[in-house]
This record gives sequence, structure tokens and C-alpha cells, in this order.
Amino acid sequence: MARLIRLGLAVGAIFFGLDGAVARAAVLQQYEQVAGCTLQPHATNDGDSFVARLPDGRSATLRLYFVDAGELHLSGKRSRRQARYFRVNVRRVPALGREAQLFTARALAEPFTIFTRWQSIFDDGRYFAFVRTAGDKDLAEVLVRNGLAVLHSGRADTPYGRDSRSQYRRLKELERLAQREQLGGWSR
Repeated sequence: MARLIRLGLAVGAIFFGLDGAVARAAVLQQYEQVAGCTLQPHATNDGDSFVARLPDGRSATLRLYFVDAGELHLSGKRSRRQARYFRVNVRRVPALGREAQLFTARALAEPFTIFTRWQSIFDDGRYFAFVRTAGDKDLAEVLVRNGLAVLHSGRADTPYGRDSRSQYRRLKELERLAQREQLGGWSR
């Protein structure tokens, strides 16, 4: 009997493991992967939104899933929400925004890869994307890990195999590390 149970568990693990791989492949197919993108200088670039030059010469304004970097200018409700999140004075938010903007520019100084569904945000010409740096790091994750972005914005299953809840939990864990180390907006 124990042998049958072990066999059933093994078959189930194989079945569900394959099922998980199939599910991950299906999610990845929802995204267009574009490697070799470069950061295009633009007045609207900040920590979580920026213009990317695609290898075919087109430009696309991208917005990171899951995160919201500090506003570059005091902007009422958004700046107050970010200040509450980081537990800082609202006047500190633009400095955090500039720090995130510079961090993103450095992180994207070398060609990077985007994964996007070309899902428009508020019909404003921006598209949600996951971004992998030349060092194969997720840009939203490194922004959060360095205390430069709050958890917010659109959520989606990642193209690298994490469902949206797992990715949110991962980002919360990275946020706790940044808080503990008092990085970025968590510094006192």
C-alpha cells in the first residue's frame, strides 16, 4: 500500500510539475520579448517609466509592473501617498524620485530586455513591461530592494515563471530587506 501511495505521489508530482511548466510557457507566450533595447533620453523618464529605443528603431514608453518610484515634483495626492508609504516628509519625495531616476538610468545604461503585452496604461501612450537589465536583474525588484519604489501599479504573472501573488510576496520580502538596511526612502 505504501508503495502505491509513493508511486501515486511521484506520478502526481511529475504531472503537476509538467502542468506548471506548461502554465509558465503559456504565460511567457502572452508577452513579447524584445532584447537589445536601449534607454532613450527623454524629459519624462523617471524611475518607473521611461522611453526605450527598440532594436528596430521604434520608441516605446514603458511603465514597470508592480512599482511606483518617487515623483520628480510634488504632485499632490501621489506624493502624499508615497510619503506615507515611506513614512517621510512629503518634501523628501522629489529627492527620492531623482535618486530612482538616476538609478534606473544607470541600470539601463547597457542594452536590456523587455517583456510586454503592449497593454496600455490609461490610454496615455505608456505600456506595462517587465524589464531585465544587462546583468539579468528585474528592474522593479532592484528598485524595491534599494528602497527607491513603493509597491503599487499593475500586477501580472511574470514572464519568468512567478504568478502575480508570488511576485508581490517576493517584492515585499525585498522591501523588508531595504527597510531593515534603511536604504533609499527607508533611510532616516
